[in-house]
Amino acid sequence: NALGATTTILLAAAVLFGSKRAALLALVAGILYLTQPQALNVAGFNLYAFRLLEVAGLARLLARGERFEVPWTSLDKLVVALYGYTVLVYLVRSDEEAYAYQIGTAVDAFLCYFLVRVLATSIEDYKWLLRYLSLLLIPFVPLVVYESMTFQNPFAAIGGVELIRAGDVWIREGRLRATGSFGHPSLLGTFGGVFLPLYVSVFLSGERRLLVVAGIISCLAI
Repeated sequence: NALGATTTILLAAAVLFGSKRAALLALVAGILYLTQPQALNVAGFNLYAFRLLEVAGLARLLARGERFEVPWTSLDKLVVALYGYTVLVYLVRSDEEAYAYQIGTAVDAFLCYFLVRVLATSIEDYKWLLRYLSLLLIPFVPLVVYESMTFQNPFAAIGGVELIRAGDVWIREGRLRATGSFGHPSLLGTFGGVFLPLYVSVFLSGERRLLVVAGIISCLAI
């Protein structure tokens, strides 16, 4: 819809034309504020909103000639090996209808991982991202809490998710398992679970700023 399209265009512009840090923050903002299921079907392929940000990031790297400024690590090789092997297995074992999905999933993983590797080249970039991610989480968390309490997802205004969740599968101990902008409650919980130790690591390193504490609280709330 119009709100989802406008949000996507603005974030894509930040990825294309902003500084490295601004592009990095725009990618993370896309994860939080663009609903995962929101997509256009083009020639049988689902063009998800976030994939447009991936394309914008790839175009940025090609146009600006940006590349790795840090050594190629064993973790980089492991990511390539993991998703290369996964795609190969699915191509051998799955039917042709699943090919596009599996290849798309691997491309998402490659592009997201290596875009972040190019855009975040120092520990200071890492700390900067976490601080400013807190500013994105401060309005995000109340929206998720609202959904959990009222059974109505505010992110339905952007498109791609249902306004009201129904069915016992979404209920745990009488409370709705919120999804927010994500495709499944477990993915929303994983986001908070992944970023919580990152914030704690920065806090323990001496970066005890208010935004870092806000990030810890936000991840616990999620």
